[in-house]
Parts: sequence; structure tokens; C-alpha cells
Amino acid sequence: MANARTRAVAKYQAKIGLVARTYKLKANVADDFKKACEISGKSQASVLMRLMSEYVSANSPGTDITDEQLEPTEITTKTPKSESVNKNKPLITQEIVAKWEELNANGLSYVAIADKKDGLGYNASTISRNVAKLRKKLTEMELKTDST
Repeated sequence: MANARTRAVAKYQAKIGLVARTYKLKANVADDFKKACEISGKSQASVLMRLMSEYVSANSPGTDITDEQLEPTEITTKTPKSESVNKNKPLITQEIVAKWEELNANGLSYVAIADKKDGLGYNASTISRNVAKLRKKLTEMELKTDST
């Protein structure tokens, strides 16, 4: 039995026209898409909505999708953690994380980076977590290159 909150969410989603769809995709494409969305700070749903509407507009004359039709999905997208904490901080990009990784490789601790201007207002935990993700991604890329 659905609780009141579940019913309210379902009612809201029906009201604004949201539907759930399931697609089978190659794992590497889906994983790369997820990572790209995380890096850009956009939800997968909002990016898919935009790409699908562009495809429909380009391939079905007379069925242009307006920005108003896209608006409800934009409202329900996740806010990246980096934006929800403080609007004055820049969005964490690959370039920023690469700079943090370089500073750490040169001997600066994450606490020292956070205390400096280079930390851009982020705490040591956030810097550490993002550098670890970057290092993991670079290692995976190296492994793919070595195996080919």
C-alpha cells in the first residue's frame, strides 16, 4: 500500500505529465553518460529530455517542443551538491579538480588546499572526494588504453 507521500508524488508527476520509461543501453554508454551529467551538474533526465526534444524537432515536422513543455522536468531535477551548499561557489569542473589533484600531488594536503584561495570555498572533504573520483577515472582510462 502506498503511503501519502508516494501518492502525492505520483499525483504531481501525473499532473505535469512525467512518465517513467525503461531503455536497454550498452553499459559503457550509460556509465559515460552518467559521468558526463555529474560533471556538468545536470540531471540525466533533464539532458535526455533536451536531447529527445531536439531529435523530435529535427525529425518530425510540425511537432516542435517548446521550452514551456520542458519546464516541469527542469523544476524536478536534482541540484548538484556544489550548488546547493553555497550559490557563491563555482560549480566543480574537471579543470578545478585537476588543479586540486596537481596541488595535492605537489605535497599540499587537502586541508591546506581548502584553506587557500585555490580551494574556492570548498572544504577538504569535498576536495578529497572529487580528487579521488578524478584519479579513479584516470586509472580506468589508463586500463582501457593498456588493454587495447
